[in-house]
Amino acid sequence: MIQSRSVCQGGRERNIEDVVQPVQLHRAPPKKDKRPMPPSDPARWVGEMVELSWRPRATIFKNFLTPQECDMLIALSRPKMVNSTVVDPKTGERVPSAVRTSTGTFFGLGEHPVLRDIESRISAVTHLPAVNGEGVQVLHYHNGQRYEQHHDFLIDSINPAPENGGQRMMTFLMYLTTVEEGGETLFPLAEGPLPPGPEYDSLRPTKPSECARRGGLAIAPKRGDALMFHSLHPDLSKDVSSLHASCPTLRGEKWSATKWLRLDAYSGNLDAAANAARKARLAAEKHCKDWNANCAMWASSGECQRNAGWMNVQCQRSCHSCKLPAEGEGTEAPRSPAAIRADGGGAALQRPYGIQAVKESDETLR
Repeated sequence: MIQSRSVCQGGRERNIEDVVQPVQLHRAPPKKDKRPMPPSDPARWVGEMVELSWRPRATIFKNFLTPQECDMLIALSRPKMVNSTVVDPKTGERVPSAVRTSTGTFFGLGEHPVLRDIESRISAVTHLPAVNGEGVQVLHYHNGQRYEQHHDFLIDSINPAPENGGQRMMTFLMYLTTVEEGGETLFPLAEGPLPPGPEYDSLRPTKPSECARRGGLAIAPKRGDALMFHSLHPDLSKDVSSLHASCPTLRGEKWSATKWLRLDAYSGNLDAAANAARKARLAAEKHCKDWNANCAMWASSGECQRNAGWMNVQCQRSCHSCKLPAEGEGTEAPRSPAAIRADGGGAALQRPYGIQAVKESDETLR
């Protein structure tokens, strides 16, 4: 129990609590960045980001595109529109399908200055290199056109191959028009509808279509907004809850622009030499490995360059220092650091900076 203590002040006795007052700490509210977006920096986006769901992971970027950018994308696309296709799961080729009745067109990476600005902005908010994105696809729906439930991750054996850039990990869907009725983006396996709150009001369909009332998460297309959702879990396994559909557009027109983002640089964005170099590197990596559990971490911090001698032996895969076997050598097992040293390789090996205490017994993965 705390008892009150007394002090003598000015000839009279007073409680110490009356003399020593508690200090009140006041934290000034953070200052808002009121600086306008520099016109010379189109990659910079300032706006409201609203979390929609964790299963699947989905987020809305409000007013991600300007009205002028929306109009320009539609104008660039109109002369090029053709019937939409889907990826054949057996051959990997694009084929017509009754499940997708829209029209669409593709653009190459940075094909137009407006596209370059938008792709730079997508790269900035997703923290992924622009080269990882497939070309923007613009789609047009009207008069009941739709895209039935589907996943964006690839299920054929050709398109998601590492030499093509790997699996689609994320979709960035931009709405170019506000649809009068229908056209909702529906996630039928999501954990629930939009929660209450003013930040969600503009995303809620004012008159939900029958498709949007089936359950799950339904988002109304609003001009300029962008919907980002993940097709893969953080461990890179496929997220089946990312199943989604474009509900039939009942009144008005729906224009959208889609950007699929890969795990690595998309092969369609690389020239022949770069694609050949990647194929050679991937082939070489089949014949070597990392010999330490920390290799990926060390490589990401720049140790492959700072301590090349040690790292290029111990962390061959993470440092991309693997070499293809010579013709006729076959596919021998990866050579251990001890074997390389025995042959006189790996001279002047030095462990990565700051981790000299790693035991020799810890160098090899068990």
